Amino acid sequence: MVKMNEKMKELLKREGGESQINISELCKNIILKTKCINDCVLYDETGNLEKKKINWEFVLKINKDWTGYEVSHNEILIPDVIFFKDNIVTFLEEMRAQLKIKYPNKIFCLVLSYSDRGVLRFHTYRPIEGLWLSPEIERYKEPILFDL
Repeated sequence: MVKMNEKMKELLKREGGESQINISELCKNIILKTKCINDCVLYDETGNLEKKKINWEFVLKINKDWTGYEVSHNEILIPDVIFFKDNIVTFLEEMRAQLKIKYPNKIFCLVLSYSDRGVLRFHTYRPIEGLWLSPEIERYKEPILFDL
């Protein structure tokens, strides 16, 4: 289920977006840099993230829950060319498919926003914690969407 605010709908109406980008490769490169640590799926760009190096007590104190930690850790800059209607649909489909392959027993929420840059955030959906993003997405000042 994709839900977006009016600002994102307007942004996606822009002309262009035909430039060549291999969305499948982009998603593959993101997913390859993820790992599951303590039931959190975390983006690890440098490959240095280890369970023993994470102060979990501090993580929960600062982020309140696992969802907050995942979202704060999983902030990935996305090329502007993704923010066109056809590209964003393909990107979301590809991210979902590749996450499902790597983490078949997890449900994910993907969050895309755009201010001066495109940003992807994602978290494992845990019913007890719910969505990180408010379902009242018109409250957000920037174009934003989520896919659960």
